[in-house]
Amino acid sequence: MVAITDLNSADIAIDEEKLKKYMAGIVKVKSIFGKIDEDRLKEEIEELRISEKYEQLSYDDFIKYLFLKNYSGKSIENYLEINGFREELIKGYILLDIKKIEIKNGKLCIDDEMDYILNETIDYDLIPKNNSPYLIDQRKDEITDKIKPIFAKITGYPILQTDIMGFGEGFILGGDLADLGGRNHSHETILRIKSGSYEDNIVLPIIVFAKAGMPIQLYIDEKKIEKVFCDGVIYKLWQ
Repeated sequence: MVAITDLNSADIAIDEEKLKKYMAGIVKVKSIFGKIDEDRLKEEIEELRISEKYEQLSYDDFIKYLFLKNYSGKSIENYLEINGFREELIKGYILLDIKKIEIKNGKLCIDDEMDYILNETIDYDLIPKNNSPYLIDQRKDEITDKIKPIFAKITGYPILQTDIMGFGEGFILGGDLADLGGRNHSHETILRIKSGSYEDNIVLPIIVFAKAGMPIQLYIDEKKIEKVFCDGVIYKLWQ
């Protein structure tokens, strides 16, 4: 994910030593005691730079590119020093498939229109207050309200599906007569979405009244979509 902020590259510094240590592990030029062989590291990186035809990037820029391409951890902020950064400066995120981006003038570029990041976001003052007597419900609202959205657009026709459990099937699976009153339905929406340079299908366990070309925002917490905002409607996916 790439955060959408007003910060620019001049506000962000990378911890060069931590980056070198990480990349030394990737290209296997560290001793058993963890010491970096600086000469071999530079040699390996230079060979990759030439073989992958990235001569337009300097050595320092290319090793940063390789770091982004190969980093698989969850705490990339440990490698960064950001001046003036505050969590509230993040408007939201887009997704980055680094294999699908172009390098122009030493910069990583997404060659696609992304006007959907300018779309309306949730105005929490317009949401009816939760009057649930259960404290756990209120806490759930407070937690999900702090999540920043992933901005995307719908690039294909949405597919809405409803599965209806048969009478005999319901009893076999433990259902009872109450299930005949409408509780034997399951719904899902299949959406083809694009965010940044990443495009894929997502399956939501609810009906989302969306159309191809619409902007959409996904609110994800711990790898699970908590809610979706599309065409002025909030869809909650609490499970």
